[in-house]
Amino acid sequence: MSLSISVAASLPFQVLKAIGIQVLSGSEPIAHTAEKHQASRKFVYQQAHGSLKLIGVLEML
Repeated sequence: MSLSISVAASLPFQVLKAIGIQVLSGSEPIAHTAEKHQASRKFVYQQAHGSLKLIGVLEML
C-alpha cells in the first residue's frame, strides 16, 4: 500500500494562514476557498477554527 499525502496536508504555513483569514473575513464562499486550494470544505473549516482559537489565545496575552 502506498501512502499519499493530500494536497491540503502539504500546503505551506502561509497558505494555511491565508485560508483561515479568507474564511474568517467572509471574502468568498467556503466552497470557493476549498476548490482554489484543492482542499475539502472540512479542511477549510478546520483551518478557520484553528485561526479562531489562535485569536482567542492572543487576546489573553
